[in-house]
Amino acid sequence: AGLSLAECDFFAAVVGAGGIILLYPYIARRFSAWLHVWDYADSLGYQQTRTMMSFASGGMLGVGPGNGNLKNIAAAETDLIFGVLGEEFGAIIALAAALSVVAIGIYGFRLIKNSTCLFDAVTVGGATVQIIFQTALNIFGSVDILPLTGVTFIFVSIGGSSLISALMMLSFFKSAELH
Repeated sequence: AGLSLAECDFFAAVVGAGGIILLYPYIARRFSAWLHVWDYADSLGYQQTRTMMSFASGGMLGVGPGNGNLKNIAAAETDLIFGVLGEEFGAIIALAAALSVVAIGIYGFRLIKNSTCLFDAVTVGGATVQIIFQTALNIFGSVDILPLTGVTFIFVSIGGSSLISALMMLSFFKSAELH
């Protein structure tokens, strides 16, 4: 009696995760600070604690574009962009950016529901989940609800490859609209 497909998948995921941690030990260090960044405010939790303080200092309306302090922290324009939005443009704009991704998600799920083509439903579903999951990792990672993973905030973070892949995912939405 061999392993089931689900057991093989689980085993492969565990081996893959272990391999990644061996090849990239800084990932394991990020997980060790997760939910305890204030205990490591001067080391492993430096980026996240500064992000949370900067977001709070921005208040509802922000300190103005380019006037924030978070821009001086490494990877602020990619990994910590939610904090930059909150500091420079305020909590209202940061929340609006997050809600715009939620709106994309709702639109994607409506396209899936109304799709007559299985290919369109599957591709739109995958793109929708990817967009929502990636944005959630960025937002919740910057405020220590999830581990800081270093993924970008779709359409907000600096990075050409992120923008290109996001536009490619939205092309599945357009394809589903046309069918």
